Amino acid sequence: MDELVANIETVDAEAQLRVPETNVPQIAGDSTTTSAVRRRRGRDFRRYWVAGAVDAMGSHAATIVVPLIVLGAGGSVTLAGAVATLSIGVETLVEPVAGVLADRVSRRSMMIVAALFAAAAALALALVVAQDGYRLDVVVALVLAEAIATASYGAAAQGAIRQLLPPDDPQPALAALQARDQGAALVGPPVGGLLFSLTRWAPLLFNAISYVVTAVLVAGIRTDLTPTAAVDRERVDREPEDPRDSFLQSSRAGLRLVFGHPFLRFALSWGAGINAVFATVYYVVLLNAASSGASAAAIGVLLGVASGLGLVGSLAAPTVLRRVAPTKLIPLTSWVMVVLVAAMGLTGELFAQGLLLGTVLLISPAVSILFQSYAIATVPVEMQGRAGGVMGFFLGLSLLAAPVSAGLMVQWLAGWAVTTVLAALLALLAVYARTGTQALLDCASAIEEDLADASESSEPSESSQAPESEVEA
Repeated sequence: MDELVANIETVDAEAQLRVPETNVPQIAGDSTTTSAVRRRRGRDFRRYWVAGAVDAMGSHAATIVVPLIVLGAGGSVTLAGAVATLSIGVETLVEPVAGVLADRVSRRSMMIVAALFAAAAALALALVVAQDGYRLDVVVALVLAEAIATASYGAAAQGAIRQLLPPDDPQPALAALQARDQGAALVGPPVGGLLFSLTRWAPLLFNAISYVVTAVLVAGIRTDLTPTAAVDRERVDREPEDPRDSFLQSSRAGLRLVFGHPFLRFALSWGAGINAVFATVYYVVLLNAASSGASAAAIGVLLGVASGLGLVGSLAAPTVLRRVAPTKLIPLTSWVMVVLVAAMGLTGELFAQGLLLGTVLLISPAVSILFQSYAIATVPVEMQGRAGGVMGFFLGLSLLAAPVSAGLMVQWLAGWAVTTVLAALLALLAVYARTGTQALLDCASAIEEDLADASESSEPSESSQAPESEVEA
């Protein structure tokens, strides 16, 4: 794989000197952080992790049966797909608004309220579907209500991550979060299918219960998750945001932050491009499988293999990040993606295409975690919600056109032409990745300077330091 990056322009030697000794950006924490605080944050992070796992598993179990419920109400296949797209669109539109709210209120309280609201919507949907002759418009309204609550929970949860991560080595924790999501995507759909085979409302009730459990777990978090809370040595000295400021003004502040910062701008644009291409690849594989007469079981195995490889990639990401420099990881991953997608055009075998798609999911978590860790370390605590909302909005937009694009390409182009077009788009993104390496170096340098300044300002004078025995006492 070294040959894949042989033609990539490397950064100059002076820039290489600015590469941090570790790929791990320290986001907060120092010797003044007590062991009791660290233990509390560790417990709270575990609650946060389990809450997200339960939430995601319930959502995946319900999402897979919603199209079947729409069909059961007399809707067409096209309408079932439209409801799914509309749900994604509503979540995408709500995210930036919810991000602003997450920077104004307690994120813990916002997560609890959103989870309970989603539980009410899911329970109402289960009760409606349990009746014979249920109405389609009621089903759609409840699905969209749950989507609004899901986006609100996600914005608050994203904003709270920095306040819960282990301060000195956040990347393993971020890898655990990504592995959690991959595991839920692997387990949730089969659970939903099994429950649906028992009765059509069972997956919806399971989803409602999962939201309640999530709210209970989040309520057990004791770390202060208000936007202006101090995070160890990082003190939020700015005045709280004026509540009279409009949501539009606050949203503009988030936009200026994301698009004004070179690394955040690169991570968003490169990530949106990668998301759009691989969402299209995903639908192309599914459409080709369906048109070739593959059974639902075979398609399920294909997606299971891909998700399983994604889970392995998430678990292996911390090791990869320790051994591969960021300046090599980003372009290397980009060019390997080009090769894998191009190779899909050389085989018509369903399992081979699923394996290639899974390989992409295997190698991508390391870059995703790298981007997330530097973004979390860069964005101020009180703007985490808005920054996450802005990035979630544009990343969500990049996914909306994927089903239509895949359908048009499969209908009008030969298989090799489809993969060639997609591989060419990925090649353009791989060339653009050269910009990201320099932006990452500058970002890492700025983080290290901020940490050094914070360490110097937090060190007490020699005369004011108490003897070690007194400190321990």
